[in-house]
Order: sequence, then C-alpha cells, then structure tokens
Amino acid sequence: MPSFNITIEDSSPTIFYSQGWRAGHSSDDTLISSYSQSAFSVTNIKGAFLSFSFNGTAIGIFGGRRKNHGMYQVKLDDTLQPPSNGREADPGTLQVPLFSVDSLTQSLHNVTLTNLDDAYLDIDFITWRTMIGDKADDKFYINTFQDTNPSFTYLPTEADWAVVPRNIGSFMGGSGHATTNPRASLVYNFEGDGVSLYGPIGPDGSSYAVSVDDGLMRTFTANKEYYVPQSLLFHASSLGPGSHNLTLTYQENTQQQTFAIDYAAVYATTTLPHSTKTTSISKEAGAGSTGQQSTIGRPESQHIRLIIGLAVAVAILLITSGVLFTLFWRQRRMQGRWGRLTSETGTRAIPTIHTSHRLSDAESNSNRNRYRFQKSLATEAGSSRTHLTSNSGFTSTVRTPPHIGNPPEYTPNI
Repeated sequence: MPSFNITIEDSSPTIFYSQGWRAGHSSDDTLISSYSQSAFSVTNIKGAFLSFSFNGTAIGIFGGRRKNHGMYQVKLDDTLQPPSNGREADPGTLQVPLFSVDSLTQSLHNVTLTNLDDAYLDIDFITWRTMIGDKADDKFYINTFQDTNPSFTYLPTEADWAVVPRNIGSFMGGSGHATTNPRASLVYNFEGDGVSLYGPIGPDGSSYAVSVDDGLMRTFTANKEYYVPQSLLFHASSLGPGSHNLTLTYQENTQQQTFAIDYAAVYATTTLPHSTKTTSISKEAGAGSTGQQSTIGRPESQHIRLIIGLAVAVAILLITSGVLFTLFWRQRRMQGRWGRLTSETGTRAIPTIHTSHRLSDAESNSNRNRYRFQKSLATEAGSSRTHLTSNSGFTSTVRTPPHIGNPPEYTPNI
C-alpha cells in the first residue's frame, strides 16, 4: 500500500492537552522564531500531559531540548517507555524528536507524553505515517473539496450558517461557512479511505464533536490562544473503500463562540468528481510502500536536497567553464596558425567574431535552485499548517494547513 506522512502543528485540535499547557510567547522566549511556524506549546507543571491518536505505522513527536527542561515519559498504546531527559545545555536543540517509533502495524494507536518534573516541556509538531489502498503499486489521490460542494449538508438549514465568516480572506479560495447557532451541525458525504477537515482556530473558536459513519462522537475544541487559519480540525483514515459520512456538531456554549469550516480533503485510490483540486501521489512520486519504511529522525531532508542542488549547480558551472576555456584555447591556437600562414602567403586572415556567453534568467535561477521547506500533505491538501510528505522520512512542517498538518484523537473506527 502507498504510504505518506502527515505533519500537524502543536495547535491542532486533534492533539488533546491536559490542564497546565499554554502557547509559547515571544515576550518570554527569544528562541520562538526557531520553532516550526514560530510557535510551540509548553508546560512546566509536573504531571501535565498530552495525548494523540492516529492510524498509522510510525510517529514522531518533535520539540525542544533546552537547559530549563526536565524529564518526561511516553506511553504508546499499553507500553510505558523509559523516562527521557529533555535537558540540554545552551544553546539547546530545537525541532528534534522527543519520541519516535517506526514499523508499527497499520492500526489505531494512542500516544501520551507526560511531564515528570516541574521543569519545562514543549512540543513543536507531530508527524505520523499512514497508508492508503490495498496494493503496493497503487496510486492515491488527495481530492480537495470546498465548503460549497454539494457533498456538504448544513443543518438545520443553510441559513443557520454564515457564508462570509470573519477573516474570509484567510480561507482557501475566499470561501467558508461559520455558525454560532447551538443547533447547528453539518454532514459531509465522501468516498475514500480517509478524510481531513480544515478550518480556523483562535480565541473565539468553539468546541465541536465529530463522528464517522455514525460511530462514537469525539469532542474537540477550536478555542486557541492565537488565530490560525486552515488548521487540521479532524482526520480519519483506514476507513476502507466505499461511501462514508462525517457528522460534525457545534457544541453549545454561553459565549457565542464561532465554529467555521473551510474545506475537506479526501484520500482515495481514484480521482473523485467535482473536487476543487486533485493531487496524485504514487510510489514513483515518492509516496513509497510498506516495503520502504524510513526511520524517523530530525527533519533534515530539505537541507540534503539543497546541498545536492548546489553541488549539481557547481558541477555544471565547472564543466561549462572547462568547455569554454578549451574552446578559447583552441581558437587562440588557430589564430596563431592563421597569422603565420598569412605572413608567409600574404593571404588576409578571416577575422574571428567573439561572443560572450551570459546565462539566461531561467538558467541562472536553475543554478541557484533552492529548496523551500512548508506541515504538506497541505500542502497537497492546501493547508499551511498540515503538510504531507513522502515516506522518504519525516520532515518538519510549515504551519498552515500544514498541513498530513498543523492535535489528537481519532475514533476506533478510523
């Protein structure tokens, strides 16, 4: 089966945080710009924890190791891992795996990370690998659907949802639905093996509950300290082929909080009609297969590609210079021979026209090819906080979507 990586940022509602966590602030941390998307979640409360559920074969939880950090412990499914030390002398190391595991079975897993000290513990982003399809050589497609697609049904009526929510310019395609109606809900019908739902989070965000195929309802919250558009609100995979439905219900509150939906991404082995955007990912394109497992580690692949690109550009430049020098040297020799020949025969030498070679803008840009990093599979799915990457290895995310972005809990039927 083709596999791919999904990366979500620390603020994604799919991650559950206990009491005692907060967003990192630039006012009290000068290194915040070195974290993915210049943001992280942090606690210094002993016993504070986070949990995340996923369907997949591998996972990595990334954060910082710094001098004011302490011990933490991870529990994966029913197995308690040995305690780990997050302390590291200045300047410390950021965007490193606090925990990673590979070669899990493709099934539902739950991971919990707990702070064991009164020292600090922070999380930057989470990346996991999942599979789509039944065959190793299957292609799979990320089909993106706008909120206006007929596959969305807004209840009780369309009139209970505003079609021009606040910050509409930050929505994909400038289109979205929002509501403060305590009776509001939506149903999304789709065909595919997995689905992701995207929308904004922020100080005015509400809680909401989601179920797939009329299964167990799970509650999430879009109420976060900072506004972030196109965040991963919900993800489910390993649903199996065929028709499925997702039901989302606004959770009533007394503060007139808002829930908004931006778009959906459906993962399937076929293209789906009426999608806004369809992205094809195959084994040849780097999605990989179960026989190509990678080791989760620090996300360095973008730097490797940059080094390779620069090396190729330098090699091309050296080869071109050598060829030009050889041609120039031979030309000078020919001029000398013609000069001697004309002095001896009185024949006028044919003048040589010299032309200078200048790289075109396209060639120049090619030689300066740079790799830009940004949590995809937005990404392929269009999110700046949730990002999809190939299973050549886990990469750090760009905050958007981005993003396979932008966390936790998935129901047992996903």
